[in-house]
Amino acid sequence: MTTHTQNRVARRPTAVLVPAVLLMALGAWVFFAPLVGPYFSFGFDTSTHWRFSQNHVLMSLIPGIAIFVGGILMMTRSRAVAWLAALLAVAGGVWLVIGPSLHQTWSTTGFQPMAGGSWKTGLRWIAYFYGAGALAVYLGAQAQGLLERATVTSEPSAPAASVPPGPYRMTKQTGNPQQSDQREPVSSHSA
Repeated sequence: MTTHTQNRVARRPTAVLVPAVLLMALGAWVFFAPLVGPYFSFGFDTSTHWRFSQNHVLMSLIPGIAIFVGGILMMTRSRAVAWLAALLAVAGGVWLVIGPSLHQTWSTTGFQPMAGGSWKTGLRWIAYFYGAGALAVYLGAQAQGLLERATVTSEPSAPAASVPPGPYRMTKQTGNPQQSDQREPVSSHSA
């Protein structure tokens, strides 16, 4: 008797490419915003152009690299690697959200946006940390959800012999070897 099997192919859904590209762009933003922000009076913690302070390394550089690398690795063929890459992007986003609140626990220096109006200060916090972090968490979690979908199956291979569905039992052996391989359906009323 030939068994009926399906060929299971582990493929990355193409829908994962959209969050991956968006995460790479977001990671680049998180990384470069402290460097180019002072050109547009949108700096954070320093007005010096193209200079990372220790605060920038911990608060922007590391999460930006994590989000960007997570986006790149999500484009791999391996679902496991892509899933872990999405988790890396989520971790970078979580750090952007909680890092500014925890900064004062390990540092004695202040970490504040440059002087400006209350709206501009609020926009800096959102653009640099809270908004970017929430977006990274959302995109990474969305990619993980897309990667958790069932494995795509290819066309099922046809069974060798057509067998009707249902429970079967072997017939009693009558001495004829050809009849011993035949099956008959089991009725629900038989004992």
